[in-house]
Amino acid sequence: QGGGSNIAEGMSPLKLFEYMAHGKPIVSSDLPAIREVLSDSVNGVLVSPDNPSDWVKALQRLRKGKVFRDQLGRQAKADFLAKYSRIARATNILKEIESRVPSSKSS
Repeated sequence: QGGGSNIAEGMSPLKLFEYMAHGKPIVSSDLPAIREVLSDSVNGVLVSPDNPSDWVKALQRLRKGKVFRDQLGRQAKADFLAKYSRIARATNILKEIESRVPSSKSS
């Protein structure tokens, strides 16, 4: 804030991946870069970055809702392992390389 530039457009949600890997319930600003990783009420809670009362409501919801809190954490961890872990990312990179390399099999 205050500088006039919006850093959210070029951000990388690295901290999200740490929280996801640990199965933690996440409350985050509803920003495009975050929406690429989190889905509201599926693997996190997305709130307006400019509305403090939304943050309070989200935190109260998590505090009161153990089942919901645990479900968010489990889903976040499952999504991390499936999409964002080192193994998942390396596997996706290898698949992409293989799809671009011509097959050495000759007919």
